[in-house]
Amino acid sequence: MDEPAEVDHVELVKLHNVRDRGEARLVKGILESSDVPCVVEDDVQDTLDGFTGANLDGFDIFVPAGFAGKARA
Repeated sequence: MDEPAEVDHVELVKLHNVRDRGEARLVKGILESSDVPCVVEDDVQDTLDGFTGANLDGFDIFVPAGFAGKARA
């Protein structure tokens, strides 16, 4: 069985920002059904516990730079 190719670096492009988890799942599903890989980052998980001064804007959706044009279409 062949081992997967090693990837050193993949440049990601922020495609979109959504406010809630449901919308993030919808956008991710649309992208993946069009064969566009994506990553959803939850801004809330990356904050410090108890820190209330952060500007939390929901979920950022990233795609590999090579897929940005297809994703935007």
